[in-house]
Amino acid sequence: HELVGSLGAARMGPQVMLDFYNEKKQRGIVRVEHNWQDMLKASFVLTESILGEKPILRSLGSSGIIQKIVKKQVS
Repeated sequence: HELVGSLGAARMGPQVMLDFYNEKKQRGIVRVEHNWQDMLKASFVLTESILGEKPILRSLGSSGIIQKIVKKQVS
């Protein structure tokens, strides 16, 4: 949030796709506008805690089609 600010976060439009979260693999999908992908990856590095715990966030891939990335990364 501090990296992009409130306006940038609104423009990025991040959406955690909860329907595609795989608890066993601990993988999920975050949807953003394509021109904000690099900023999302940068924000992963700067995330210090989620619900009081230190997360490990990393990008495993990207795609313009959600179903394609679901088959490749989450399933």
